[in-house]
Amino acid sequence: MCLLSSAEGAPKKNRQNQRKSNSQDKEIRAKRSECDHTVNSWGPDCNTAGAIERENCILRCVSTECYTEVYGDDALEEGEVDTIRGRNFRNCARTELKNEKQAREAARKAEREAAKKADEEAAAKAAEGGVDSDGKLFDESK
Repeated sequence: MCLLSSAEGAPKKNRQNQRKSNSQDKEIRAKRSECDHTVNSWGPDCNTAGAIERENCILRCVSTECYTEVYGDDALEEGEVDTIRGRNFRNCARTELKNEKQAREAARKAEREAAKKADEEAAAKAAEGGVDSDGKLFDESK
């Protein structure tokens, strides 16, 4: 009988998705840690609040949009453990993070393409007008 561990038997794509998820989770944890320090400056509702109120402040800091979508007007209450909404919040935050990264990558790509096009247009104009790429006139008779 042959037994495979979950890592050995898992399809490659699932492992790649797992790595992406772990990377996103690290970024979310870093954001959460950053928020843990910044909620102190949010005023008395967050910095002198109990553990659950502080947790709600941290979750809002991590992602206001996801907090509103998942928790809405029904915030966590003292002693409440809601793993389903916690999982939904993490999934929402991962999706938000992924979308932000894609938007930044698209903006960088557009900037590179615009710069490349501007360089090509400048080179074409320079060739037409007897100017090199540095904008200096050159003598064709030499």
